[in-house]
Amino acid sequence: MIPEHSRALIDAISRLTRVQRDIGEKLSRQLDCPRAALGLLWLLDKRGELTIGDVATHLRVDLSVASRQTSALVEAGYAERTRQSAPGADHRVRTVRLSDAGRTFTEQTRVRMDALLAEVFGDWTPEQIQAAAGQINRVADTVGAIDAHAEPELVAP
Repeated sequence: MIPEHSRALIDAISRLTRVQRDIGEKLSRQLDCPRAALGLLWLLDKRGELTIGDVATHLRVDLSVASRQTSALVEAGYAERTRQSAPGADHRVRTVRLSDAGRTFTEQTRVRMDALLAEVFGDWTPEQIQAAAGQINRVADTVGAIDAHAEPELVAP
């Protein structure tokens, strides 16, 4: 049987996940940009030029999904495909990076998100926000450390 305090944490994580998904969907409608594309745009803005394999790894999606999402951004003019330019790099490997339009778009979304968060968390102190961020990161680190291949021992009710 799962202890009550553990169940409360699992329920809170599930609720946060649902809220995050709902907010992401609303934001993507407001920005007229698919939610998956927003994640890829923000990733490229943060990480710079990436291979499609790196995109798939960071977004935790299949290579074909990363390729499709990248192609959609390229077709929309938000990203451009490139070849690795570093000395000694395999020039056959294709990479993707934000275009000027993509950088402008992500900057506009950042400004909107900052304004929204400032409004929503307006009655929180900076210390409360830092403490919440610290706890969320701690939960993410703890849950992320679970061995994905470990089979939990199931107990009949």
